[in-house]
Amino acid sequence: MVPEFTYFMLPLLEFLSDKKVHSSDECVDGVCEILNLSPDDLRERVRKGNRTKVVDRTQWSKTYLGWAELVRTERRGYYVITDKGLELLAKNPKHIDRNFLIENYPNFVINSKSKKEDSHNKKLKASTVPQMDSTRTDLSDKPSDTLLDILKTTDPYCIARVLCKILNSIGYYCQVDELLICKSSIQGKFFLDPLKVFPAFLFVNISSQKVTRNDVGQVLQLMYDNTCNSALYLVMNEMAEDARRFNAPSTNIKTMDIKHLVDIVVEKGIGVDIVERRVLNPHFFTE
Repeated sequence: MVPEFTYFMLPLLEFLSDKKVHSSDECVDGVCEILNLSPDDLRERVRKGNRTKVVDRTQWSKTYLGWAELVRTERRGYYVITDKGLELLAKNPKHIDRNFLIENYPNFVINSKSKKEDSHNKKLKASTVPQMDSTRTDLSDKPSDTLLDILKTTDPYCIARVLCKILNSIGYYCQVDELLICKSSIQGKFFLDPLKVFPAFLFVNISSQKVTRNDVGQVLQLMYDNTCNSALYLVMNEMAEDARRFNAPSTNIKTMDIKHLVDIVVEKGIGVDIVERRVLNPHFFTE
């Protein structure tokens, strides 16, 4: 049986202790070897989706260690241990879990945004979601602007919930608990149909830096890792012109800025009520 992901964190640090830059696949193989997992363990899959448990738990371990600044992403899909990580290994810890990171690495709490991981972030989530009255008076007569305001929240979990609502309303299938949500991106498998026959990969870039063609191209490996033949790359902020042109049919990656998606939503009348004119009902997306 594959252990819980917290048991992957210390082995991942140990594997990276050679100070070299390692790919995601190398990290998975290295951790599995240290944990001495069996062939049956390596085939176990998560309850939802096609990802194996060892891949999923290694990725979550990297995310937690990254929040604690023990591991650094050198470039997308490649990781290296930090000086803090080496200092921790020198102390010969017996186990690393969430409580250990919270107690010893203040930046873990600062960098992590998950309401599931920290009760304080639940309050933060409530404060970042636009507060809506239940009356009709708060329906917006500028649907695009209102929806963009909702999506511009600093909380990635709020963004993920709204995007799932949007994609499901358009006819796709996307669930928040199947996505990997970080402070700079949201990523994971979704489906082009409600029956979950046609998988695709969703990558939402929510960093403040301008997205380049190279950023988009790096999603190819994530597509292949998740057995997807196509991907939707959403940009929350600015996108360089070369990134906009990254729509070659051979890549099957569709790039789109969030305003374009919002325009599609409003045009289709999703979340829009008819009062005296077309107005957006914000509760449709936030409840």
